Amino acid sequence: MFRNPLSIPPYFFGLELVFLVCFVLTIRDVVTRYGAGDRYPAFQWLVVFVYGVAMELVAFNAYPDYAHGRFSIQLYGEQLPLYVTFVYVVFHYTGLELVRRRGLRPLASAVVTGLAIVLLDVPFDVVGVDARWWVWHPSVHDVAQRWLGVPLTSYEWYLLFGAGLAWLLAVLRPRSERLPLAAYLALAPLVAVAIIVLGIVGFLPFHAFEALGVPASVLVTTHAAIALVVVLRARSTSTTEAPLALRAIPLILATWHVAVLAFLWRRGDVEGGGEKLGVILAASIAMVLLFVRRRGASRRTAASGASPSGVPNEV
Repeated sequence: MFRNPLSIPPYFFGLELVFLVCFVLTIRDVVTRYGAGDRYPAFQWLVVFVYGVAMELVAFNAYPDYAHGRFSIQLYGEQLPLYVTFVYVVFHYTGLELVRRRGLRPLASAVVTGLAIVLLDVPFDVVGVDARWWVWHPSVHDVAQRWLGVPLTSYEWYLLFGAGLAWLLAVLRPRSERLPLAAYLALAPLVAVAIIVLGIVGFLPFHAFEALGVPASVLVTTHAAIALVVVLRARSTSTTEAPLALRAIPLILATWHVAVLAFLWRRGDVEGGGEKLGVILAASIAMVLLFVRRRGASRRTAASGASPSGVPNEV
């Protein structure tokens, strides 16, 4: 269903435009690299896109804990705004590629990718509560424990499912990197489903600890802290920086969400605005420092003869 953009709040339509721009930037990266002979990013992009649509359909039917707001283009019986399909690609593909450029070993890269995706998501999740881009329903399910209005399991989901996605794609790369585009189109749905299954299995220890009385806040904080330690201690073998288009995405998202939060806060529609602004800025700064800024270590590594692809010499 199409709705006149002028009939919805400007920060609804603006959100659609922001994610459309970032979505196009990911496509530009894929097309550029495909033309240069690096075809695997196209497979990653397809997997993430299918995974995102599949996750939304699973959530609507199995975990009806939230409802999206009404945007200019609504799909699936008006339950799914079109821009949401962009969100998955923007967060996951960008996270994958920014972390891949660090040249970490597969397991470390998977853990760190989950953290990168969370850092990209934090401004969106925090502002979305007050902007009413979606509504979390009162529930005794996994969304009951919240921080700043955001279910803690939302962050754990990115940490776990994002790590599973990165790990599986890394494992498949040697076996599928040279496959034709038609094979990518056929395999993407299968891999997307496998990621969902892998993520569900990965959540079992989390639920087990919860059943033993460990608060979700402790579990999520511990997981994020482990990922942060890994990225700080991991030795990068990368010699290349991510393209400017991908490095711009975290900055675009941070700027937009800070502006919307400031607008809503000034209008009186935000409680705890100072804390929320601090969290958004902290997540955005961490994203820039860890994954976006140019690293002198990368340039030094270039002189030491590391792999020019940005993939570690030892796997």
